[in-house]
Amino acid sequence: MSAETGLLTVSTGSQDVDSYIGAGPVYDTVTDVYIDSYAELLPALMQAMRGHSPTVYVHVPDGSLRDYYDRFRDSEDYRGLCRMTDMEHGTYRRDAERGAIRFDFTYQDYGMAKAFLEGKIETASQGVYDLVDAARKISASCVAPGMTDAEIVKALHDYIANTTRYDKDHNAASFSANGVFYNKSAVCEGYSEAMCILCYLNGIDCRIVTGYGWHEDGTYELHAWNKVKVGGAWYNVDATWDDPAGGRDILRYDYFLVSDDTLGRDHTFDTDPVFWPAAYGDYYAGM
Repeated sequence: MSAETGLLTVSTGSQDVDSYIGAGPVYDTVTDVYIDSYAELLPALMQAMRGHSPTVYVHVPDGSLRDYYDRFRDSEDYRGLCRMTDMEHGTYRRDAERGAIRFDFTYQDYGMAKAFLEGKIETASQGVYDLVDAARKISASCVAPGMTDAEIVKALHDYIANTTRYDKDHNAASFSANGVFYNKSAVCEGYSEAMCILCYLNGIDCRIVTGYGWHEDGTYELHAWNKVKVGGAWYNVDATWDDPAGGRDILRYDYFLVSDDTLGRDHTFDTDPVFWPAAYGDYYAGM
């Protein structure tokens, strides 16, 4: 990492980050935010990123640009930033002329699909349009008029778990909603992205959570699941671990609309839990 430019995430595959950023966003938006203290930097930046702005200038108090930049570069704040947003790749650098830290982002297709469904962007790539179209067809097949939000989330959870095979070969498409929507084969990232898009399509707030899943033998693995908002409260949903895999024929609800405490028996967050909305209770106790 150079003194002037920081890297928020690393590129996957053979394409480097500069070529991703240089390719430009699907839409052209520059967001300027102004802060009075360093404590405001991360919340202000996250708010801009939830609007899927590709370029964000964070303007800082006079004389504090180097200090704020260095503190951000040396902190762990970017880890929370990556986890709490739909960012795929990002860079940041000092812009002395503007008195700001400039951030440039690209966003994952599922995040752009969410933004399109929320009306935050008016145009998107063909890949995003295809995801939204596939989600609409799936939703029409399992969501009925008059369902409550909890019933909708259950229908989506059941569809994903019952129609998707966990991809033990870890093919590239399985790490996105494409695996669920088109191939019926995915890993946890694919399950959680699909749930997110389908929930947003039905007007239900949903987040992707990353962390670790722990097995009975004490081993663990990187894992992703969802938090959904039902009836004004947040709950955890893990369609991957409820999937009737491993020879089981019965769909489980062990990880459906459960609290952080219930999920915490074998799940842990990979960043400070304050980055996520808290889930205090179980919706379907004993289901």
